[in-house]
Amino acid sequence: MKNLKALIAGTLTGVMMLSVVGCANLKLIDDEDVIFDALDEAVGIDEDDCSTYKDSSVDGSDTEYEIYAYDKDCTYIYIRFEDEEDAMDYFEDFYDDFQDAKEDKDLEGSYRTSLTGSSGYIVINGESKSDDLFDSEIYGGFYVKDNVFIAAYTLSDKDSKIDNIKSFLGAIGYPKP
Repeated sequence: MKNLKALIAGTLTGVMMLSVVGCANLKLIDDEDVIFDALDEAVGIDEDDCSTYKDSSVDGSDTEYEIYAYDKDCTYIYIRFEDEEDAMDYFEDFYDDFQDAKEDKDLEGSYRTSLTGSSGYIVINGESKSDDLFDSEIYGGFYVKDNVFIAAYTLSDKDSKIDNIKSFLGAIGYPKP
């Protein structure tokens, strides 16, 4: 009986460790067509309705490809930087604002974060009272993997908008709030 309890405890520990590792392990989406397909299939936004930029820059950092899509209260952003460091710096600006809002108790609701090496994410379902983060309801996530930054969020608490964000994040296989 003692051995059975030890086996079960060991198995549960292993499963929990794998689930934590899996959450922090984002897949790299380095093909913009994956994003266009997800936008079209999950939320009905056609490629022609997106703003795109090739070989441009964001905040002084060179980018290979950028996609910006908006659907009323929903925002979808895909930025493939030339350098991983630039993508991480861009993500860390959001991460720092998020941490400040948390420390200042300007954030209510549920959230999860991960930041390891060349990947990280912030997923939020709540309300922010921080001018630096967002001063409103927010549902969605901000992600970085290698040289790619992705954001998908809504500043609305309407179920239909939240469902759009969930569908898009499900289509690209990223964690949902």
